[in-house]
Amino acid sequence: MVGPEISLPIPGKYSPFVHVLAGFGSIHDNGFTSSSYSAALGGGLDRHIAPLLTWRMIQADDVVTHYFGGLQHNVRLTTGVVFRF
Repeated sequence: MVGPEISLPIPGKYSPFVHVLAGFGSIHDNGFTSSSYSAALGGGLDRHIAPLLTWRMIQADDVVTHYFGGLQHNVRLTTGVVFRF
């Protein structure tokens, strides 16, 4: 998924952000395939470690898909390292 992200740097090492992502997804289940749009709306908190290195402390998203004629909402929680170029 791709989309815009808005980061709000505050004085210090922390930076909250929000984003809206969109794309396409595909699922295979018992020989059946379904493709649909996908979207994620969420945000989180980054902690700056070095000029080009950030720890994404928490990211929470509501991921929306539409497989096999039904609408699904799933929560995605992630953490990790962000390299900025």
